[in-house]
Amino acid sequence: MRRAIAFIVIAIVVLASGCIGDSVGLTEEKVLEAIQSIETGKYDQNFSVSMQFTDPDTNKEITLTMSGRSTGVFNNTARLENGTMNLTAHMMGLDVGMNWPYIFLLKASPLRAGMQ
Repeated sequence: MRRAIAFIVIAIVVLASGCIGDSVGLTEEKVLEAIQSIETGKYDQNFSVSMQFTDPDTNKEITLTMSGRSTGVFNNTARLENGTMNLTAHMMGLDVGMNWPYIFLLKASPLRAGMQ
């Protein structure tokens, strides 16, 4: 999840700058160093899925709707990530909701290790 966020940040920087190279002030090393020097941050991501399928035995249509949300914060200095993942599903008149709090101990980043 964090790699996807880092990739999006890099893509935005590249699009905003026009190019990355030796002849400009913005280089790949500077971008990676800026991303790795982020001390703390927070995120909030949502998703939803809706599926419809037909039972071949009864010829009834069944609809499944699922939505989820992940919110959290991270601290690279303490190497901790803390958050909550919520999942809600609705199928055949039944609503199911689940909440998962989580805490991760972050490992050293391979990007940071490669830059030193």
